[in-house]
Amino acid sequence: MPYNSLQSVKELLQNAGNDISTLLSQVASITSSSSDNSSDSNSANTVNQDNKDNQTQPQHDLHFFDEEDLTSSSQEQVSKITGEVDGFQAFGEKKSPQAPEEAKAKPQVTENSGIDDQLQELITWADGLNISADIIPRSVDELKKVKILDLSSLQLHNITPAIGAVRNVQIINLSNNFISALPNTFSQLHNLRELYIENNKLKRFPPEICGLIQLTVLNINDNLIQNIPERIDQLASLETFKMMGNRVAYLPTTIGHLSNLKVLNIGGNLLNSLPVELDKCKKLEFLNASKNRLKTLPWQLSKLSELRIMLLNNNDLKTVPNEFAGLKNLRELDLEGNTLDNIPAGLLNLSNTNNLNIKLM
Repeated sequence: MPYNSLQSVKELLQNAGNDISTLLSQVASITSSSSDNSSDSNSANTVNQDNKDNQTQPQHDLHFFDEEDLTSSSQEQVSKITGEVDGFQAFGEKKSPQAPEEAKAKPQVTENSGIDDQLQELITWADGLNISADIIPRSVDELKKVKILDLSSLQLHNITPAIGAVRNVQIINLSNNFISALPNTFSQLHNLRELYIENNKLKRFPPEICGLIQLTVLNINDNLIQNIPERIDQLASLETFKMMGNRVAYLPTTIGHLSNLKVLNIGGNLLNSLPVELDKCKKLEFLNASKNRLKTLPWQLSKLSELRIMLLNNNDLKTVPNEFAGLKNLRELDLEGNTLDNIPAGLLNLSNTNNLNIKLM
């Protein structure tokens, strides 16, 4: 081993502090013993044996031995000792410690364990609001079986996100509260069939609803909603859509993609017109567009062959399309509260032959 390297080792060990000093002493002792054997060989040609025996035993230092001079046993001891300070690099820089292995594996978190925790949060929320156990059971297992959740008329201002864990619920009633928004977790209720949120404080159509593709009934009557999103067409199973008494001024054309729609109540809004695309809702039987600001009606509505009731009262209509005479299944047509110039003769004939009730005054 080169002198400079040994010097660096010694400096390293010395800098390690009092705890390393013992190791230094052991190294010095080993190398002293090994150097004795080496010196005998190196001085054989210059000093006779008698003079050597009379010499004083030399003091050895780390500076004066090479790795080749050590016996195998001495090398092993040095390696053992220096190995104990292996936490230091050649120039005194401490090595980065190895990350300890975890004594125990972390418990595996499953979806079910997460749901159980959320259901427990729902129970805690219900306790805090003194909601009856008949409405929200106090057992996690019982909550997993709940199909109907009636939280109407409880003076609620918000709904806990934990409601998203009631995965088997099919009907939720949140009517007659003070709710202004739904939690994001509502989108996890994939088995929901009917949702009632009428008479609350919703200022926008809850986007969380749009992913509920099994939803057949949606009632958001009497809120403060100003628009219906284009994504409404994702509610492919929707059969009844009630949004009466809001502040909606425009219906997206995508509403025409609701091919299963049978009941559409859009009365009491701020609508100036109806989208032509409504003619694609071939199963529509009931249309309430009363108490809006409608000035004209698209003639394409005459294609709604299943339509039985059409309420158009209290608008600004001046006329009714002649094509409406083709609505053979129409039984009630309310035109009261408009300023109509005339009624198409075809509609009058229809009223005589098909028992159509036309309200004008």
